[in-house]
Amino acid sequence: MLALLACSERQGQVVFRVQPEDASVWLHEDQERHQLEPVAGSLTATLPAGAHRAEVEREGYASREIELEVEGGETRTIEVVLERAVGTVVFAVEPTTAVVEFVSSEETSPAQNVPLTEGRWEGEIEVGSYIARVNASGYHGKSEPFEVREGEPTVVAVSLRGLPHVSSGGGRTVVVPAPVPGYYGPGRVYAPGLPVVRGPRLPGAPRPPLP
Repeated sequence: MLALLACSERQGQVVFRVQPEDASVWLHEDQERHQLEPVAGSLTATLPAGAHRAEVEREGYASREIELEVEGGETRTIEVVLERAVGTVVFAVEPTTAVVEFVSSEETSPAQNVPLTEGRWEGEIEVGSYIARVNASGYHGKSEPFEVREGEPTVVAVSLRGLPHVSSGGGRTVVVPAPVPGYYGPGRVYAPGLPVVRGPRLPGAPRPPLP
């Protein structure tokens, strides 16, 4: 009996309550890392009295390390709420007047607008799968899927294709097609975000001598 009392005074219990509930708890003991297995639906560990370190993690969330002090014969509860992990995203769209919004690929949350400045924005978005919707007056709209990962920048570059416009003159109506992004034509280069550059005039074929 005395041995049991002495043993209980040298140990304590720690109950972990975590959010989300399927997060994993890892204990660092003797330079090793052990996962705490739930018992009867509860994450409870019996630890020697003294200082301990635990780590709570789940995919898609920022992990947390916890330093705790265990006293013999005590039972304590530790609550841990994980925050969603974030990644860096860069939006670069053409034309610069375009409006961009994004929504999760499951569309479980409302769409969010991107505050573009001259067609560009850089910031942090929660890790996950998304769809960007890009629209501009006079252009075909476009939906672009993208994936946000922790610690890895994601670049979402979208160039919209202009709608054809109608030109009237000389008693007839002509539908003029819009330039295609990335189109290269004779004597000119067209690319999104760049002005039209005219190339040098090529010399013609030599004329035959006059008789």
